[in-house]
Amino acid sequence: RICGGYLVWKYNDAWPQIYSGKVDYYIEPTIPYYAIRRAYAPLLLSFEVGTYIWLWAVNDSPSPVEGEATIQLFHLPSNEVVAEIARPVAVGPDRSAVVVRLDEAGIGTFYRDHVLYACLRDSEGQLIARTHAYADIERRVTFPRARLDVQVQEDGALAITTDRFARSVVLEGDAGGDAFGWFFEDNWFDLLPGERKVVRVLGDHVRGRITAHAWYSPYTTAVDWQKSS
Repeated sequence: RICGGYLVWKYNDAWPQIYSGKVDYYIEPTIPYYAIRRAYAPLLLSFEVGTYIWLWAVNDSPSPVEGEATIQLFHLPSNEVVAEIARPVAVGPDRSAVVVRLDEAGIGTFYRDHVLYACLRDSEGQLIARTHAYADIERRVTFPRARLDVQVQEDGALAITTDRFARSVVLEGDAGGDAFGWFFEDNWFDLLPGERKVVRVLGDHVRGRITAHAWYSPYTTAVDWQKSS
């Protein structure tokens, strides 16, 4: 609980290679880039898994945060929420606080085919933070064959939903054979049924074909995309 800081090495690659860069030679962000971007968000929810499981709220912003956190236990095989609790959250600026200890709130024993999910919404019901955690390490979890639905909004952003839990949603673009340099607001993210993820397409591309699939699923969804004028 005491940290002297983190050093992220390094930001970009100067030539084509497989190394530690967060942005590759073609100016396309890699998996670590998106993971670090999410981890450095000013407002975080985080599950601490030890003897007990706690949900923390971390506020690195200069303003206080208030809202309601919803914690769900999601069962992968049956594709349903099997337990749910809600708790008020109030965290001052530059502070962290325990939201709830799960067993005391009614979420006790569960197994590796479950996923913990939590989201924080403000007083107007807007989503301001979310997180999830697996009950076991990834190689011991059987992820479902999710099918994604992707809709292009009027502003050019992608609205993505899924029928089953989608582990590592991968977005890729191709503009007439040019598959390099695509820059998405977020990528390689997990998605639960009932969530709606909106992702803006950034960078210099103005049109192309965008595909989306979950890493452990054989199903791919493709849409024709054009930047909003």
